Order: sequence, then C-alpha cells, then structure tokens
Amino acid sequence: MYHSLSIVNMLIPCRRIGRDLPLPFRLASCEGRRAWYNGSMTITFSSDPTGWRILGFGKHPEIATAVQEKLRSLGFQATTFVLTNDNAGDARLVSELERAEYDGVVIGGYINGQDAVNFPATEETTAWFNRVLNIIHANAPGSKIILVRGPADILPAVERVLGK
Repeated sequence: MYHSLSIVNMLIPCRRIGRDLPLPFRLASCEGRRAWYNGSMTITFSSDPTGWRILGFGKHPEIATAVQEKLRSLGFQATTFVLTNDNAGDARLVSELERAEYDGVVIGGYINGQDAVNFPATEETTAWFNRVLNIIHANAPGSKIILVRGPADILPAVERVLGK
C-alpha cells in the first residue's frame, strides 16, 4: 500500500533521494516505512518490503542467476553477479557498488563461510571475505550486509536484515 505525505520544512531521512543530496525539507516521521522522493515535492511511502534495491554476488553463476530471478519475482530490485577472488573481481564489486545505492548487499555462502556443509571456510575464502567486507564498507557504507547460507536462505536472510 502506498501513501503520499505532505512535506514539512526539514531534511528527508531517506537514502532513496541519492547520496549527498541536500534537500530543504523532511518528513515529520517515517514510522519505519520506506520513503521515496519522486522529484515533485511528494514523498511516497510503502509499508511492504518489495522494491528494496539489493546487490548480490557469489562464486557460482547458476546460483547467482536463480537468486536474481527469485528476488525479482518477489518485487525486489535485484542485481546479482559472479564475483572472482582476484583484482578483477574487486574492481567489478567496486563498480557495481558505485552504480547505485543499495539497501542491502547479499554475500553468498561460499564467500562468507556460512555454508559449512557444502563450502567450508578456508584460509583463502576467509581472506577473500574480509577483503569483500572492507570493499563494501568503503564503497557502500549505508548498505546493510546480508549473509546467506545458500539459495534457499535468500528470502529469510533479506527479511532478517531488512525486515519483513
């Protein structure tokens, strides 16, 4: 359900309007609902979780594709890709993080070490995961980090971090 709300004279506490964009107005209260500035002095609220912008990545292409399809079918603005453990992968991650402002960044179980049954953490994956976390922190400090164990965990993981 969407609602329009008049604007009062303060600042909008909403990341959707863009990074470092000063606006001379703000909402009286968001009350935990998501807000979008549509460019016309109107703010649109949504109390449902769809529409969140999510960046996801992992090691396996078939999983990345399936996760993207699932998230999009649920109404999320999802972009997923395969991340490689090298300089090119790091550059790709930085590029994707700079492309848009994301509500959440999903890190797959192989990289984050949370899928101990299928992909137990190694010294190499732990170093990779640490590097990835620092890249996200440096390039998307407002995004929440979402760790998933596997493809079946994607929706519960998003809800755990961003809410239902």
